[in-house]
Amino acid sequence: MAQHTYRTTMVPSRAGAPYGTGAKSDLSLINDKPRTAQVTTVTVSGVANSTAYTLSINAFSISITSDASATDQEINDALVAAINADTRVNGDVVALGTAATTFTITSLIAGRAFDFAESDSNLTRAAT
Repeated sequence: MAQHTYRTTMVPSRAGAPYGTGAKSDLSLINDKPRTAQVTTVTVSGVANSTAYTLSINAFSISITSDASATDQEINDALVAAINADTRVNGDVVALGTAATTFTITSLIAGRAFDFAESDSNLTRAAT
């Protein structure tokens, strides 16, 4: 949570005054400008056997290859696992399967955007 507001109140004090009678600070930890985490929804729109499925997050390519008897659920789950296991991006985003053919990628830090691109005709980004 970003902290945007703080104020300091100076209380006059004399030399030799008791502890705690000098400068006072009031610090607000209330986020006065709430932000929203970016969420991108991706759909596995085509299933093909032994095919590479590639997407890009923050310019890092993440790819999986389907097996010889691919299903949309397998591809969906493999992409979610690959995103969450990739140390280049898993500090910025988390992927979560939401249906057999759909998953979301969500920024871990509200207000911080991430770049996303699907470089595969078998993957579709939902309009947001």
